[in-house]
Amino acid sequence: MNLILVLMKKELKSYFSSPLIYILTGLFSLIIGWAFFNLLVTYVESLQNLPENLIGSTSFVTNVIFRLFGNINFMLLFLCPLICMRSIAEEKKQHSLEFLLTAPITHTQIILAKYLTCLILVLFVLSSTLLFPVIIHLAGFHVTSYMISGYVGVMLTAALFCAMGLLASSLTENQIVAALLSIVMMLGLWMIAWGSQSTNNFFLVDLYKYVGFIDHYENFVRGVIKTSDFVYFFSGIYFCLFCTTKVMSSRNW
Repeated sequence: MNLILVLMKKELKSYFSSPLIYILTGLFSLIIGWAFFNLLVTYVESLQNLPENLIGSTSFVTNVIFRLFGNINFMLLFLCPLICMRSIAEEKKQHSLEFLLTAPITHTQIILAKYLTCLILVLFVLSSTLLFPVIIHLAGFHVTSYMISGYVGVMLTAALFCAMGLLASSLTENQIVAALLSIVMMLGLWMIAWGSQSTNNFFLVDLYKYVGFIDHYENFVRGVIKTSDFVYFFSGIYFCLFCTTKVMSSRNW
């Protein structure tokens, strides 16, 4: 455990000493902040244009909360690959991975250290959105349960995407290729769920929905907590990290 913490400290110091993480945080905050502001403005304008007897039918949760987390989910498709792309690919390109592999640390410990580093960085960027629940609460909307469950879904999705990004980074020494490969992998999980609309076979419909992560993520956003959703995310994370470890081990064959 101490070796993992030492390597994590080294990795975090390297990331925070470069401008990349700060640029990503600024861009992410700007885009998500703009989207959040527009959702609030659109919601208020829709209330103003409705007759008084229909105002109660306009749901703040549906029109603002659900869409906000949908935007955050979409941004993770680009944020996670950009953060994870250099984790192993850069080590390969600079031929420093060989020195790391000869150190008294296992492949599993190396992967865990790099994975946790990437996840901490993504959560650091996402922390810029924690102002939104405060604004919503001050505006008089009490939707704490939806916000908590939504953020749990965001963190699990970020954890899965970081594992996929790390796997992509281990397959190449080019950071751009690693980022593009991880985006394709994540989009693949997104598009699999769409396959449920192309068949009338109930078994295939359920299979597509379970393999694709959209339904699992949306359950959290809707405030529906299911054990199967936790199993899905943790299984995906374990599978990607296991494959990454095997890719690393293959260098010794």
